[in-house]
Amino acid sequence: MTNTIKRNRARKKLLRKKQQETFCKNKKLDNLISILFFLGLILLIWEIYIFRATVIDWKIPTFICLIPPIFLTPIFFNKLNEIDPSIYFHSKYKAVHYLLHYFLHFVIVGGILCFIFMATNFYFADNQTTDKRFEIIEKGQFNSRSRDNWVRIDYGGQEKELVFPNSYEKEVDNAKFVSFEVQKGFLGFDIFKNKKLE
Repeated sequence: MTNTIKRNRARKKLLRKKQQETFCKNKKLDNLISILFFLGLILLIWEIYIFRATVIDWKIPTFICLIPPIFLTPIFFNKLNEIDPSIYFHSKYKAVHYLLHYFLHFVIVGGILCFIFMATNFYFADNQTTDKRFEIIEKGQFNSRSRDNWVRIDYGGQEKELVFPNSYEKEVDNAKFVSFEVQKGFLGFDIFKNKKLE
């Protein structure tokens, strides 16, 4: 009887030790995922500013962000649930949880890949610049809190919006043309700098 009690205590002690080791391991992975998530968010925001200065079809960066999570979500679904099982096992809606996983991959993988693509084209652009001038075909203002202004031009058959701060509202209203310096991006997509309203 005494030996049985001792064996049970030893088993419980061993089980607690394994659970603690698993918890520590999962905690580290959970922290890593959190760091990557916030990194992905920052890079996505950074990528938006690069996109505004790049002549590129919006479908390309969108494709880069949306497609990888479609494949990664089912592959890592169970593994991520093992890292933090409390989220999954207390959820009655597996579909909602699946969408949360997709969003996680969208921010981490999609955000990082999209930033690498856009930043490579932008920061490794050709040093040679060309001055260009375009007629403004449309003007507007974003409905966001910043109330930034935008002007639309026809850049070689592709419409492109150029964004100006809210403080440029009068200049945007009076402008008929916009000029800027153009550089050939590393991946072939033109980028523009030093934009001026005329």
